[in-house]
Amino acid sequence: MSAKYERELRTILEANGFLVIRSAGSFGIDLISYKDQQIYLFEQKDSRADTLYNSNPRLKAQYDELQKIYFDHQITPIYAIRFIDNTNTSKEKKWRLYTPNYASFKAPIFRKESGTTLHDWLINR
Repeated sequence: MSAKYERELRTILEANGFLVIRSAGSFGIDLISYKDQQIYLFEQKDSRADTLYNSNPRLKAQYDELQKIYFDHQITPIYAIRFIDNTNTSKEKKWRLYTPNYASFKAPIFRKESGTTLHDWLINR
């Protein structure tokens, strides 16, 4: 399902004036976007649960790679999580964005209620 949601996120970002490159099959950054002299790196996840744990070895290794990007290049990768449900809310509101504390060496836990909606993030860009 991830490729479907990567394309969905890409379409939303492009509709809001971002230049977006999809990095298919990557193990780290799924979308690279650019707007107003700013680069945004997105790692996309999807979940049917209201909480996504980033503790399994594969996800932890991926998080470590994103943390390396943060320290080596001073670019903050953003986790874009598509929470899958059957509500009739807009697609933009089903997405939550998270910027983990990369200075912490603990793998983050993403809770649906704590993320910023994509809709709100786009408004504040």
